[in-house]
Amino acid sequence: MKELFKKNSIKVLLFLLVCCVLYCNDERKREKINANEEISIAKIISKGRRNRIGYKFQYNGNWVTGSGSGGFNSEVGEYYRVNFDKTNLKNSEIIIREKSINPMILINNGPEINGIVEKIGYPSKKYLDLYISYEYNKEKYEFRTRKHIDSLSCGTVSDCENATIKIRISDYFPELNNLYYESYDRSKLRREIKRKFE
Repeated sequence: MKELFKKNSIKVLLFLLVCCVLYCNDERKREKINANEEISIAKIISKGRRNRIGYKFQYNGNWVTGSGSGGFNSEVGEYYRVNFDKTNLKNSEIIIREKSINPMILINNGPEINGIVEKIGYPSKKYLDLYISYEYNKEKYEFRTRKHIDSLSCGTVSDCENATIKIRISDYFPELNNLYYESYDRSKLRREIKRKFE
């Protein structure tokens, strides 16, 4: 009986010691973040076992990755606030206890830039597929949007070939843009976003 107690007490002590070390490390990390705090928006890019999550955010035009735990209700592709130590970018903490951020808000608060219609597709007589590219912070982005021929922002069909077109993007995640979500064939996606953030 004593042997069993000794074995179990050693395991319990080891477990408590590991928990104490992890807690102290987390507290030191939070203190450093608080001392040199900067706030941005992060996107969850992976989710693993034990609710570990990977995320990325931008600082000074560079992408930074981080990881955290506790992502029970979070999903890959969601956006959350992130606090980080601007003197040591490896020190960051994603705030997943708050509600995720609506990507449409990130777009609406972002800059308007010019894109170029690279090519046009003709899925039907009434709709056009515009294949658009744009550059932001030295990175190139490409996407497709489907528009009714009577609501083309670049004018007539012939005007749209190689035309410059206005796009509103997110400053935090430049791949997010208004024309992608406005595409005729993405109405289900728009409804899902609206329902999620009502």
